[in-house]
Amino acid sequence: MTIYSILPLLCSISCLLIPLFTYVKNRKSIVNFTFFLEGLSVFMWLFGYFMMYSTKDVTLALRCAKFVYTGVIFIPVFFYHFMSAYLELRGDKKKIIISYLIGIIFLIFLYTTNFIVKGVYKYYWGYQTQVGFLHNFYLLFLFGLCFVTFFRMVNYYKKLRTEHSTIKYNQIKYLFVGFFIAWFGSFPDFLPNYGVEIYPLGCIAIFIFMLIVSYAIATYRLMDIKIAFTRAGLFAIVYTLVLGIPFA
Repeated sequence: MTIYSILPLLCSISCLLIPLFTYVKNRKSIVNFTFFLEGLSVFMWLFGYFMMYSTKDVTLALRCAKFVYTGVIFIPVFFYHFMSAYLELRGDKKKIIISYLIGIIFLIFLYTTNFIVKGVYKYYWGYQTQVGFLHNFYLLFLFGLCFVTFFRMVNYYKKLRTEHSTIKYNQIKYLFVGFFIAWFGSFPDFLPNYGVEIYPLGCIAIFIFMLIVSYAIATYRLMDIKIAFTRAGLFAIVYTLVLGIPFA
């Protein structure tokens, strides 16, 4: 472990615990399940980089890079599915299936070719993924799902504002803010994969998104979770996550 690997380690654990908690509280909900899958894919991304930044073995680093992108590929897919379920878009089934199929195709290329991950860079913080030409098409896929989800959330937000649905209105408001911070805060993390030596800090944006979701759960019963937190209790959990200490 190095000083540069601590941040992705803490964020990976935090980003898994919150979705796991939501899933355990309501295992029958597709919204909670897809949010858990989103958290699991984020965990694979960040924990994989923790391993890469900690090792001096280039072969192990390359294997970790494959593990990283196993999670990265499905981050937009799971989030698209999660938001589709939350927004109750009944006619979205075919689009969801297509997004999963595209993700599986990328995954096959990841493990059978070097078109997505072709090697690793050596930076001052450790090894970093070096991507191939097919990664450009993945970015188009990522941006596409991102913008579709963005406009759907905006439209849903406007609809709730006219219907005066207070709880749902506040839920989508926090999800929208978290989405904006997470997606646009993590996009610069792709630059090191193209040879730009900038330490990736996107994990902080994802961590903030998870904290916002936690607040929405505690305050506005997001994902149909009814739980009572005092203000002191909520801050205790936040600080616990920041410190990376396991909690119940």
